[in-house]
Amino acid sequence: MRGYMVKTVLFLMMVLLSTPSHAFDASGVERVVDNLLRANGGRVKGVRVIQSDYMNAWIYDDGWIAVTSGLLKIVHDEDELAFIIAHEMAHLDMERARVLGFSGLTGEEKMRSELEADRIAVTYLERAGYRPRKAIDLLQRMAGHSFRDRIEALKTLLEGR
Repeated sequence: MRGYMVKTVLFLMMVLLSTPSHAFDASGVERVVDNLLRANGGRVKGVRVIQSDYMNAWIYDDGWIAVTSGLLKIVHDEDELAFIIAHEMAHLDMERARVLGFSGLTGEEKMRSELEADRIAVTYLERAGYRPRKAIDLLQRMAGHSFRDRIEALKTLLEGR
């Protein structure tokens, strides 16, 4: 029982320490979209924040961007948020963001599409006065969160069963 309590406390401390002090809400997301659109133009209609612990963002072919609250939780600053939005804007401008079309791409084609969207996003970020290098910090945190936290939480939950 004591080992379970120690692991639970350590897990909760890890979650609290990894939560940024600045969590972005819908108005913060809209401000970044407005800045990027003013600097770059584009066909984005707006952003919808989807309540989900899953970390993801995507673009609908009608011009709406979706960002999950789980992804927003690991965003530390406006530059990182701008990268997410600029990346999705790039997909729309590349016209590869169609929900059905993207799912038909091979793994290699998807990777090329993602890298091209990153390249375009860097240009959008620079035009809008954001720091593109901050995208590296965000991507490193996303890679580190892929499944590790879920696996550890599941191990804790299943301990002793």
